[in-house]
Amino acid sequence: MAIFSGHLGVFSKMKDLILFLATASILLTSPVVAAAPECKFTINEIDPFTNDLMITTEWEQLKSGLSEAVGLAFGDLSDISAAAIREGEQDYLALKLKLSDTTATRPSDDDLQYAVSVPEGAGLWVVLGDQTTVQLFADKAVRGKTKAKRDGAIFATEGRYLVKSTVIIRYAVDAAARDALTRQPAIGLRLNLRNRKFEFGYERGHIDFGIHEKSVGDISAIMGCLD
Repeated sequence: MAIFSGHLGVFSKMKDLILFLATASILLTSPVVAAAPECKFTINEIDPFTNDLMITTEWEQLKSGLSEAVGLAFGDLSDISAAAIREGEQDYLALKLKLSDTTATRPSDDDLQYAVSVPEGAGLWVVLGDQTTVQLFADKAVRGKTKAKRDGAIFATEGRYLVKSTVIIRYAVDAAARDALTRQPAIGLRLNLRNRKFEFGYERGHIDFGIHEKSVGDISAIMGCLD
């Protein structure tokens, strides 16, 4: 885990991230931040075989419903949700991405199988309210589950296919990262992923998500649910 200074000069080798930070900060212009969600769990128990505490929170959507509706209408849906996980003494921040793209021809099974992948150790940058950045790393390699169907959107071109992929990534969180994530709201995310054939909103091996102002406290809240 690495925590970068809020001084934007530290990103001199990542000029596009500076722009992303500036854009994400706009989401905090409202003086009122929505209340954090209550702790809700899908798992909260002691493993009978290992005696380890196992906790998983429910998913919290980090983008507004409006952006999803617009994405569906134009066949370019991208959505992201977050959950917190504890397995014994190890904590994780889990992200569930729903991505989409369109193609003029029917994708092959091979195209779909390898459409999206995340290597072990792939980076995640969580941009906090003061524009400091917490870096986490994927704990294992994963591939997205990808499907294609005829595009039924209003503005769809005849014969076009809509490709949708869902990928769930877990990032290991140490004590310092967890402290940083619970102290401040998160306003943006940058993830390293690999794509094949489909764009899915990628740019040079990464994809950015701004967090809607109604959700800026959600990552902080779910990580706090692990107490």
